Amino acid sequence: MTSVTVPAGASGGVVLGANGLNSQLSHQIGRRLATHAWGTLHGPVTLGTMVNIESSGRWSTVAAARRGSATYNDIVRWADGIKRSGRATFVAFHHEPETSNAAGRGSSGDFVGAWRNVVNVFRSRGVSNARWTLTMSANSYGLPAGDRRSAVHFYPGDSYVDYVGADPYNWYQNCGNSTGWRPLSQIIAGSVSFARAHHKPLVLPEFASNVDHANAGRKAAWIADALRTISANGSIRAAFYQNDGDAIPGCRWIIDRSDQIAAFRQGASNPSLTSSF
Repeated sequence: MTSVTVPAGASGGVVLGANGLNSQLSHQIGRRLATHAWGTLHGPVTLGTMVNIESSGRWSTVAAARRGSATYNDIVRWADGIKRSGRATFVAFHHEPETSNAAGRGSSGDFVGAWRNVVNVFRSRGVSNARWTLTMSANSYGLPAGDRRSAVHFYPGDSYVDYVGADPYNWYQNCGNSTGWRPLSQIIAGSVSFARAHHKPLVLPEFASNVDHANAGRKAAWIADALRTISANGSIRAAFYQNDGDAIPGCRWIIDRSDQIAAFRQGASNPSLTSSF
């Protein structure tokens, strides 16, 4: 059993997209951005350049799903829907499984079993356009093996993963996960190393920066630097900006100031950044 990895930078460069208010940001910068769609395993099939399928229940149920069960039929429905789209799609099963948001879904072993079963069902349905993208917080890739949140515990294996996915955020102050101001290159260092160790390209299914209320222009500079990093890194194959407002108290991810829009527009004009595979 082999994966279908596409090398970073192949077939048109690095895919650039946005989560949340994608159409708003696309309009603001004057170019179409790739879409990141979200859905649940039991819900309707949603399509985009990237698709995240959240588990509807415990991972052990997904891992044990066999032909004839409701969960198996849900996996088949998603597989057939993505296959019919006919376009290459980054696909993730249950993003950030190591975080508190996934509490109650099961162990890392349950997650690995569920991931492999989903991939196997897709393959049994002849789905050749799914690009399997393990999606975890960027922090998880730098954690030691002794930490239960470490990516090493959730990695399904090279034959089940096409892309390593990391969600890097510049949380900064008063944003649930207070840190110092950090450039994207620093935040993704662990995930870049992990991806290279497994000979996989890297995808950033979510990336964003909070604001610095003491320095209004700092976020625009962060965005400009981040897009330069994305286009020049060599390991990165796609990146989707998390363009939403205050979903987490104190976190202002949205790009809504003129200087931030200008920085994103200028960075997105790099010819190595594209809206599709």
